[in-house]
Amino acid sequence: MSDEDKEFEKLEAEIETKGRDLRKHSKLNKRPEKYGLCATCVCFTYYKTIYEKETASCSKLHIWLNSIDRIKECVDYYPFDQQSLYDMIQLAHIRSPGKLGKLGF
Repeated sequence: MSDEDKEFEKLEAEIETKGRDLRKHSKLNKRPEKYGLCATCVCFTYYKTIYEKETASCSKLHIWLNSIDRIKECVDYYPFDQQSLYDMIQLAHIRSPGKLGKLGF
């Protein structure tokens, strides 16, 4: 096994470990379910003040959300815990640096 292959395996193991740590300590566990579909979306913004005032919004649609009239369907919905195609392409470039053309995953 060449030094380049060993370095690649080391990098791949490090990425897997960090990914596992991120999933373990995900902010998804702190997101209130009462906002329905939006609570699991990347565009969901939520905060709570020390006086228990809650505010939620959608950064994609630029709207304020409430827990009574929840969003049921959204064309811009993207799950919080999944990688985007852009993220996958960036990883593909890491896996084969210097190679132009076909990307691999």
